[in-house]
Amino acid sequence: TRPSNRPLPSRETAPALRSVLADAMKGKTIPGMGVALIQDGKLATVVVRGHRDIGSSAMALKPGDQWRILSDTKPMTATMIVKLAEQHKLSLDAPLSVTYPELSAGARPEYRAITLRQMLHHTAGLPHDSSDIARTFALGSRDKRPAQEQRMAYLATALKDAPVAPPGKEPHYRNTGFILAAAIAEHVTGVSF
Repeated sequence: TRPSNRPLPSRETAPALRSVLADAMKGKTIPGMGVALIQDGKLATVVVRGHRDIGSSAMALKPGDQWRILSDTKPMTATMIVKLAEQHKLSLDAPLSVTYPELSAGARPEYRAITLRQMLHHTAGLPHDSSDIARTFALGSRDKRPAQEQRMAYLATALKDAPVAPPGKEPHYRNTGFILAAAIAEHVTGVSF
């Protein structure tokens, strides 16, 4: 941290970030890490350290590499949902029938009352992945539809699958609840995730 809000001069930035990464990786089995510094809404610098794969030093990380962020999107989605709730753009406790009526209309009756709070707490009873995920949410580049359209097709199918537990009763770690929460945020704001 710096004692003032003054941005780091560019000649100081990369070495300081390299030092942070070196310290963070010391004594750990992390294959690689990266830091992106954004100043005034623009990418100021990217610093990476390590390798692309666990146990392999053959391919060093490069600043332009793409990263799989996987479940890191869950806290991003939760943060976005809470910020929208703070702005009174949605309610954490409103049922799906209110937050996304069009999607709710095609859902199983037990899902029409689930809330964003239940989705974020993994207590909505939703399936982990729809029983026919291969058909509705093709992985990789096979499905040429826009990502938002793929998500909506996935959700239309997932909301027809039987619940894994009665909604609101017990936690079950699920991707589907966060996919649905993000779709609700897109629906409410009119902006893609």
